[in-house]
Amino acid sequence: MPKLLNTINTELIFLLRKEICMVSGFEIRSKSDCLKLSDCILQKTGASLSESTLYRFFFKSDDRQCYQNTLDKLSVYCNSKNWDSFCQIHENSVSFLFRNGIILQNKENKSLIRLCIQNDELKSLCGFFEDLPDNLNEPIRRAMGIELYQSLLSNSHSNENFYKLFSKISSVRKLLFEELADPDFNIKDYTLFYKWYLKNTNNLNEINGLQDYVFANSMLFRHYVKKGSHADIMKTGKLLYNNKDIDSGVLMNIHVFPLSRWFSYRVWYSYHNRFIKYDEFLFELVEFCKNIAQKGSNLEKSIVLYNAIDVLTSVQEISLIQNQLIPHFSQIIPFNLIQSDSFDNLIRRLEPNGLKRALVL
Repeated sequence: MPKLLNTINTELIFLLRKEICMVSGFEIRSKSDCLKLSDCILQKTGASLSESTLYRFFFKSDDRQCYQNTLDKLSVYCNSKNWDSFCQIHENSVSFLFRNGIILQNKENKSLIRLCIQNDELKSLCGFFEDLPDNLNEPIRRAMGIELYQSLLSNSHSNENFYKLFSKISSVRKLLFEELADPDFNIKDYTLFYKWYLKNTNNLNEINGLQDYVFANSMLFRHYVKKGSHADIMKTGKLLYNNKDIDSGVLMNIHVFPLSRWFSYRVWYSYHNRFIKYDEFLFELVEFCKNIAQKGSNLEKSIVLYNAIDVLTSVQEISLIQNQLIPHFSQIIPFNLIQSDSFDNLIRRLEPNGLKRALVL
């Protein structure tokens, strides 16, 4: 008979639920999401957890009473050895962060990160992030990234000095402005960070350099499209699509997120530029999405479909989405959702952005 655990830290169950959504790339809001998650778990780990079991875990179970077997399988899905290992990692993470004053549970007090940023005392903070080990575990890294984001968001002064210094630090580049990038540009002077980020990006003939270049310019490009800034759209679009230094062979090997942005945003660029073949780029975007739908992981599928729908809805290519795109992604979108959900709801379900998932869940 399965072993029922009676003494469980409810905060760790909450963290496990968040981690599952982060790994899956979508929020768990319904039974259909639980069915989708069941398939993801089976595909990644070979373990079987039914839709009803997952539904109870997310919506009906008493957080203080869960089955060991269920928690073990879910922990393995989140890249831990078992439930005990998951607990140890996260308990140590919380202890490390609170012990060092890096983050605080009490919202009325300010963490060391927030105090340094808001008082423009960045030298010591810069040294701290430069010395972070590369193998720092995911919960600690994410918590620090969110604290950095919220500190910059609440800062009443200019953030440019922070951008100038920290755009050179690989841990901050990767964490705050890649994994937890803010696509809505809510932080003050956020465009300046990406300009500093690009000043410290080199070697477009290498995968990492080109990946950073495409990523940063894509973030800026989307921001300018949403603002309706035509001059900036044209300027940034030329950097992405008329740059002779970009090697197409290297481009096709960068990470799927910036690559899917590159294909998707090219449609936006051509939409705003009458001299570029719009239909040709639409076709190439669909073909790129079909290829990922056949060969990619569920997370990669969510990423490319999200970016494509983000662009295609704004240029009113609704029939193309319905007839040529979505039918290839039936593994990640249940049929009933395709029929009943609006595109806005569909985009929310597919949301791949690490910051939005981390803050909402």
